[in-house]
Amino acid sequence: MKISKNELDFPIAENISLLPAYPAGKPIDETKREYGLTEVIKLASNENPLGPSPIALAAIQTILPELHLYPDNNQYRIKQALAKANNCRIENLVVGNGSNELIDFLMRVLGSKKKSFISPKYSFIAYRLCAKLCGLNYIESEVNAAFKPDVHDILKQANEDTSCVLLANPGNPTGAYLKKEELEFLASELLKKNIFLVLDYAYWEYVTDSEIPSPEYMFEKFANVIVLKTFSKIYGLAGLRIGYLMAQPPVAKVIEKARQPFNVSVPALIAAEAALGDTEHVKKSQELNAKSKKELLGLLTEFPTLEVLEGQGNFLFIDFKRPVSELYTELLKLGVILRPLANYGLPNHFRITLGLSKENQKLKAALKKVLA
Repeated sequence: MKISKNELDFPIAENISLLPAYPAGKPIDETKREYGLTEVIKLASNENPLGPSPIALAAIQTILPELHLYPDNNQYRIKQALAKANNCRIENLVVGNGSNELIDFLMRVLGSKKKSFISPKYSFIAYRLCAKLCGLNYIESEVNAAFKPDVHDILKQANEDTSCVLLANPGNPTGAYLKKEELEFLASELLKKNIFLVLDYAYWEYVTDSEIPSPEYMFEKFANVIVLKTFSKIYGLAGLRIGYLMAQPPVAKVIEKARQPFNVSVPALIAAEAALGDTEHVKKSQELNAKSKKELLGLLTEFPTLEVLEGQGNFLFIDFKRPVSELYTELLKLGVILRPLANYGLPNHFRITLGLSKENQKLKAALKKVLA
């Protein structure tokens, strides 16, 4: 090993050295500094434009004097609330520092003997990153022209080395999804092969298509189904990092062993518990999302070259029919942050979060300038 002031030379595991860093959505403050702007809108990371529940914010205030104390490592209160909300037992639950940490847990635990994970092309990139980080084989199954996962190709790829299939429903960044009959068929066929089906329901609260089965339904019906959920989207707690999974008790018990002590902060635990009970804030968020989606779809009709895949969720997936890297920079100069998808192998696409009406209008004005 050679270490000097300007160089650090030491052996690194190949799966780590070849792993690309995760490109998160560009922060608002950084954009302001970089381009000398005073007003910037961020429609890149699928955050709730209404922010957190007021009840959650009030709950955080009550525990601020106790921040010198470690969190409850058993996470009793949030698990009680989650069990009630999801009609399950606390033994079914594992709470994590965002659903990303839970994905990492799944890779570590489920990948101990079986070394392959399957996800459809253009799935949430954290699946691939976590698999590679653990030195596991990540396999992409096919999707159709509308980016919908091909169930039969998933089953074709699945073999004795497959630990699980990770499927976001609806998917991120595409918004594409499988309906009840398709998901039931996939789950039952994977069960025959002793393979888990991990269903990522991060955007479930924004779903409007009644043909998509609820996470509770899939979890209760199929012993091999593990459900992921998050407080980062409709609950507006992305900055606190908290999510959870539901699995059968023996599976949850083993996954729990991968959890570090005190992995979720006190403010996150208390805010999530409060947000879970604020059904009014969830309803307002859903109503705003539906209104914003209708408005933005109308505004985008002024740009006939764009191809929009509506999908489900709180975002639109848009093909600009040209590489968007330069458009991305030009939009930043105008104070608009979108999410380019070149790292997904989609260089012509943006994912655009559904925001407030004034944000939609600013986006439209910016697009007029850069697409002129």
